[in-house]
Amino acid sequence: MIARTSITAYREIKDLDERERRVKAYIYDNPGATAHDIVHNMKMQHTNVCSRLSDLSARGEIMVIGKKKNEATGRMNNQYVVSVLQ
Repeated sequence: MIARTSITAYREIKDLDERERRVKAYIYDNPGATAHDIVHNMKMQHTNVCSRLSDLSARGEIMVIGKKKNEATGRMNNQYVVSVLQ
């Protein structure tokens, strides 16, 4: 269970909506983008990007369409597109 203080702090992040808009806009302009792509090209922190991806995915605003290998790490990363079912 998430503490009430954590929920309150989360809701008080001033630019949360703007971060989500930026991430979603990047994915819209770059279908198949990965978290690494967004972090690298948008100069955002990895934790912020991953949190925004989780939130947008949970609401069905974006969806995973496949995986792409990150050549720097060797890991497979989800590729995202903006969902047409919004």
